[in-house]
Amino acid sequence: MNATKKVKRILHNFDEKDIDYTLLRNFDFLLKNQPYSEKDIDVLIKKTYLERVQKCFRQHNFKRLRLCPAAKHEAYVLYHPKSKKFISFHLHVGGVAGAHLPYLNAETLLFRKQKQNNICIVSNEDLILELILHSLLDGTYIKKKYQIKLKQLVKQKIDWEYIQKALEKIFNKLTSHKIIILLKNNNFTVLNKLSKNAKQYFKSKFLIKYIQIKIIKYAWIFYRLTRNSPLISFIGMDGTGKSTATNLIKKRLDLTLVKSALIYTGRGRNNILPIHSLGKLYFSRRNKKKRINSIQKKIEKNSLKKKIAYTLAAPVFALDLFLRYFFVILPKLKTKHIVITDRYSTDILLMANVPMFLKKILYFFLPKPTQTIYLYNTPAILHKRKKKHPIQDLYRQEKLFQEITRKIKPVKIKSKNVSQTLEEASKAIFDCL
Repeated sequence: MNATKKVKRILHNFDEKDIDYTLLRNFDFLLKNQPYSEKDIDVLIKKTYLERVQKCFRQHNFKRLRLCPAAKHEAYVLYHPKSKKFISFHLHVGGVAGAHLPYLNAETLLFRKQKQNNICIVSNEDLILELILHSLLDGTYIKKKYQIKLKQLVKQKIDWEYIQKALEKIFNKLTSHKIIILLKNNNFTVLNKLSKNAKQYFKSKFLIKYIQIKIIKYAWIFYRLTRNSPLISFIGMDGTGKSTATNLIKKRLDLTLVKSALIYTGRGRNNILPIHSLGKLYFSRRNKKKRINSIQKKIEKNSLKKKIAYTLAAPVFALDLFLRYFFVILPKLKTKHIVITDRYSTDILLMANVPMFLKKILYFFLPKPTQTIYLYNTPAILHKRKKKHPIQDLYRQEKLFQEITRKIKPVKIKSKNVSQTLEEASKAIFDCL
């Protein structure tokens, strides 16, 4: 069963359970039987059907995401292995809202809904209202794809009187008439300029409700500050594709309702302490003088001094990683559904020329991830991918990772190709939601 059929199956279950629903946006792929685009599907229901809908999503193994209760929305996500996609539903309960303020009533939209290919979708008039109001009140402009859809809709037989009355409940008569004229003339440039004033008027018209919602929203923010999202770290030898996998997963999650953050936490860049800058400054000066610093030369020749130098540097790297956790990672853990790091605390254990007992002490004090995903392959294969990296160092890393993985028990993924790595990593991330 592909992702499109899976979505249709869920909507069919809605019908079986006598759930009165209508799709609001991102449903064209269902009508045309096209592949699911991974955009969240907006569904409107009455509050009385919420329990039945929740049960339906649970039966299909969807996971519920925590959203601000002021929005009266719910979000459900499923990783679909066969399609290698995340399927996400955005549930609007009791009506459609902008800035958490309801502007379209569920009963009206459900009464006027239409059915195409056994799927319930909003009427053309309500779709026009929904696209315009969503853009003006929730966004800052009308997206190109919405403009194309609106141009198609205005050419059809439309009950403009109904649209006028619906807009007048939100704005004044003059603004409502202006929106309709601009829409009929496809003047989206001027329509987009109405967004700022439209938001201000809308909030002032429903000021008491807006203040109540703001109180709920700030209470929700305070609640979120007491909890952390899952922290998932990708680790592995050089050449296993950690950066490629994490970047592709971030792009995939951005298409869904899963708010995520991707943070690089390796030793080489994005440091808080000026480690990299000082190193660059030192080497640039050395090259400029065209001579090797005598101390550095001795360190390179004398393995004991080399070990001392690296041992002294290890606590500095650990402190930098500790600061990055509190000033970069932790704020994201309070505001996102999931945080992904490319490398993390195990980088301390991989440092060469540092005594293992010191590395273990430094590692012990660093906060640990919720889940670790270990990408691996043989040093010979990894050396083919990164020929400039010494194969001896890959064997050293492999030996260290064998010891590390015995203790932290990560999700192990053999890095054969990008597609396979992405599929297995996506499933592991979904399990942590």
